[in-house]
Amino acid sequence: MKKILVLIAFIFISAHGISGTHTAYIKNSAKNQVNFVKYDEFGNYKHYPIDPGSTITIPFEYDYLNIFALENDRDIPYFFFDRDEIEITDIKDNIYLFNCTNSQRTTELYLSETIFKFFQQKLALDNNTAALLEQVQFKLDSIFLVNQLNVSKKYKDLLKQFYLYNMLGEKIKYNMENKILEPFDSYWLQNFNHQLQSYVLTFRNYTLSYLPKFIEKENLLQQYNHIFKGEYKEIAMYTIMHMAYYKNKEWFRNYFSVYKSLSKDKVFSEKLDFFKLTDELSNTSVEVTLINSNKDTISFKNLLTQLKGKVVLIDLWASWCVPCIKQIPFSNELAKKFETKPFKILYLSMDRELQQFTAFSDEHLKEKLSYNIIGNFKSSFAMLNKVSSIPRYMIINKNGIVVNNNAPFPDDDELKKLIEEYF
Repeated sequence: MKKILVLIAFIFISAHGISGTHTAYIKNSAKNQVNFVKYDEFGNYKHYPIDPGSTITIPFEYDYLNIFALENDRDIPYFFFDRDEIEITDIKDNIYLFNCTNSQRTTELYLSETIFKFFQQKLALDNNTAALLEQVQFKLDSIFLVNQLNVSKKYKDLLKQFYLYNMLGEKIKYNMENKILEPFDSYWLQNFNHQLQSYVLTFRNYTLSYLPKFIEKENLLQQYNHIFKGEYKEIAMYTIMHMAYYKNKEWFRNYFSVYKSLSKDKVFSEKLDFFKLTDELSNTSVEVTLINSNKDTISFKNLLTQLKGKVVLIDLWASWCVPCIKQIPFSNELAKKFETKPFKILYLSMDRELQQFTAFSDEHLKEKLSYNIIGNFKSSFAMLNKVSSIPRYMIINKNGIVVNNNAPFPDDDELKKLIEEYF
């Protein structure tokens, strides 16, 4: 057991160094769009869509970027490094084929997929956890030895670390299904590893699904406050409250004050404050409340009063919605086409977290009329207009009346013709 923990700690220290912003360049030469995704400790995910023939630049904070591909959705761990120039040449059987300017990086990305296929043959999860992780270590070392590929030690260490936590996650699921109580706390490192996907997802599953099987709900927050320290404690408590907001509103309301008394981290606490505000406004107010990136609020009704005399196109979007984001350049074209007319585009975000909305809005919708709808899909606005999916577009005439609540997309010429009818 100690050998495994020392190994994990060593790998973590060698891989966790934080530096300034790094970038990876990824070109899609395949015939189809490709989509990468990254999850974080807050339960959010970020998409990186790449159209055929396009190249995107992905910035990242740490010394590597670990993301998954949506096309296969089978947890192949891709690791990208600073200044990587990577080309996706084809997609076969939902597996990406890569070519890099650095031949070693091409080999390493190939190895990620090779090892993934080996791990489709499941290990014996009924073994004790230390023995299971030793099997993982042995299996990886054997693969490296047999293939004798030109791969850096750094990449080997990252793959080892990824699969150690990936299989730890499988062990946690196995124990949860069989109601086996086992202390997994010793497998978490001194500092939370934000960059490794298996680490993030396994810890969330541990605190969200496994531990609640063995701890009374009434004492869950207090127990997490006792079991975990520092950031682990904050993530564990936030994870439970976050999920309760969506799955058990009554529990969320009853234990919100307990959470606030225990949380010592401003970032996590402020995120929960916004969920609390959303819950209160969604349940006590018939008014639709909007909030911008400066945290200024206004009712939808008052905003429409200010816009009276203009034809308004409402663009319902979210930072996580890839089709929404792809339509924004076309919305910009509409704005230019009608810049001499009494016309305005109102961007209304359905993001569930204010920080997600603010980050995207400040970067991509600067100088635009952009607000987040408090309550998103649970708001009275969404209920009245039957908004269950996005992107969605609505036209409001000069008198402030909705004349089309399901208009064509901005890339459709039909939308231009409809708007022109109301000038």
